This record gives sequence, C-alpha cells and structure tokens, in this order.
Amino acid sequence: MCLGAGNASPLNHWPQPLGGEWGAEKKDMLEHRLCTAICLSRDDTELARYQAAFARGWTALWRQTFR
Repeated sequence: MCLGAGNASPLNHWPQPLGGEWGAEKKDMLEHRLCTAICLSRDDTELARYQAAFARGWTALWRQTFR
C-alpha cells in the first residue's frame, strides 16, 4: 500500500474477508483511490491525514471518499 503500511511487519498482517459489505476488494479500491490522489498531489500533509484516517478506521474514510 502506498500510504505507508508495510507488508514486512507481521503486525500489519491479518486476514480480510473477500466478500461482504466491507471486504478486501472494497478496501483495496479505497487504497488505490487514495494512493493515486497522493501521487498526483505529492502533498505530505494529505498523506499524513489519510494515514491517520486509516488508523482510525478505513470504513469511515470509505464513506467520506465515496459519498
């Protein structure tokens, strides 16, 4: 994920359901949308804001992003 989460850390590994309302596909779509936005803007403040929002809960960020 380009928002800074690393696959190298075992603390960042947990199973995600593929299906359902809040499955992995939906989270991946959000990650892709935000990564694209950050790569285009190159704004460190925006990156920090998205990282903090993911840490609080990605489903709320999804609702905010895909209204």
